[in-house]
Amino acid sequence: MNGKPQGEFGTIAIMVGEMGVPVAMLSGDAAACQEVRDLTAWAECAEVKQGLNRTAGYMLPHPTACALIRAKAQRAMERLGEMKPYKLAGPVEVKLEITTRGTGHWTLGNGIEQVDGRTWIFRGKTFLDAWLKYRPN
Repeated sequence: MNGKPQGEFGTIAIMVGEMGVPVAMLSGDAAACQEVRDLTAWAECAEVKQGLNRTAGYMLPHPTACALIRAKAQRAMERLGEMKPYKLAGPVEVKLEITTRGTGHWTLGNGIEQVDGRTWIFRGKTFLDAWLKYRPN
């Protein structure tokens, strides 16, 4: 987005931030927690697993993970007044690179550009304006 790679969490943080909602807490793997730290210094993060590759990883024991999640959620609620929505300044350009040729099909129109067989760009005044153009036909 706007030339910066974003993962799933970043996309969600930007989407809810545009609606005025701050990210307070995330529970997930080390990569997701790093993504939350990169975007929102105030958000609490319960790192309950670490990926080794696409199909394997290390996880905390269930009781330990549950205790960590509860503690981080409580801390997030205590600090909620410090948290601000993450906002992406407009205009916004969302560049989507799909993994397989032909996976997505969009009608070219205002704010939609096809770069190659796997890459599309959606432009808008705001993130939501650009993102809502991402609806395959």
